[in-house]
Amino acid sequence: MSRVSAKHVGRRAAPEPPATSCSGSWHRALRQGTRHLAASSRHASRLSRFSGCIDRAILRGLGYPSGLLAPAHDDARIMLKAYADHWGLVTGASSGIGAEFARQLAARGMHCVLVARREDRLRELAQELEAAHGIRCEIVSADLSQPRAGRELLAEVSRRGIEVELLVNNAGFGMVSSLEETDVGRALELIQVNVTCLTELTLLVAKEMVHRGHGGIINIGSVVSFQPVGYMGAYAASKAYVLNFSEALWAELRPRGVTVTTLCPGTTRT
Repeated sequence: MSRVSAKHVGRRAAPEPPATSCSGSWHRALRQGTRHLAASSRHASRLSRFSGCIDRAILRGLGYPSGLLAPAHDDARIMLKAYADHWGLVTGASSGIGAEFARQLAARGMHCVLVARREDRLRELAQELEAAHGIRCEIVSADLSQPRAGRELLAEVSRRGIEVELLVNNAGFGMVSSLEETDVGRALELIQVNVTCLTELTLLVAKEMVHRGHGGIINIGSVVSFQPVGYMGAYAASKAYVLNFSEALWAELRPRGVTVTTLCPGTTRT
């Protein structure tokens, strides 16, 4: 398996953001995480290796300066305060990177809204997290390939009285085929999930976060976000969109207390 690589949104050099933004912390933490993974190249990557990056991103997103992360005995106290009784919404949470994100967040005291199509797997994960960490889980079975799926998902979350402090847009899929063998309908479903629904969720949740003055959004890109790839044209283009869309929002929202980050993993054992 290849190593995971992770990039902060923004391929061009950007000025150091103000203290209330987590972008600089994310950039430094993810580079450190990438160097750590490079030293472990014999082993397939797991998102749990990025737990420190997740901690820093959420702490900064909730308004805690990175300097508060030391000493170690203060670390746990501050993390508990930052995560406890806040809700994270994770799409594509039934397996793989999405499920690992949910585990990492739950381990730090964050309640989780778990979203995917496979309700049985969501229930299993919810039971695991509640038993292990004493947090609350809500599950929503949803097919994000359907039009207006994002808006309907958020309406259901709002109906349950949940305020989303962290959105993890992990749901997505890829396809590999020659032009002649490409299923056009499937390619359009890919765009709906990877681009349209992600955009819908991000914009709607970001508006609420801006109104509150705090919150964080993590969009899952890919190493192919940085280049076109033959036989994977639609998928690579969708992930390039995720990176550029997130970069634009990061620049716009960072002075307003809302963080936007893209994680760009390579092949990962899920």
